[in-house]
Amino acid sequence: MKKMLAVILMAAMILSMLALAVSAEALTKKDGIKSLVVFGDSISTGYGLEGNIYTCTSYANLVAQALGVSQGNGYVNYAVNGAASADILEQARLHNSDVAGADLILVTCGGNDVL
Repeated sequence: MKKMLAVILMAAMILSMLALAVSAEALTKKDGIKSLVVFGDSISTGYGLEGNIYTCTSYANLVAQALGVSQGNGYVNYAVNGAASADILEQARLHNSDVAGADLILVTCGGNDVL
């Protein structure tokens, strides 16, 4: 059981690193990114950080800041503390017009599925 949990956690970490790599690549193409949509769990909301979902120093807000987008100006964060993969998928379905129009979409998920 412990080995299985370790493998699942490692897979989640690798997927998280891939998301950051995609974000880093998008930042190098700053002129082409005018809209950012975020889906995820507490990692994307900045749980435990000072401020709210748009003012804390979460990785999503740092990416938005680097891109020059903000709440109401090309940046929307639909992340929810405690969200599991199914919850995040449903959020994406509910906001499919934002997904379709986004230049960059950040997703963090899996941690709450494991827990």
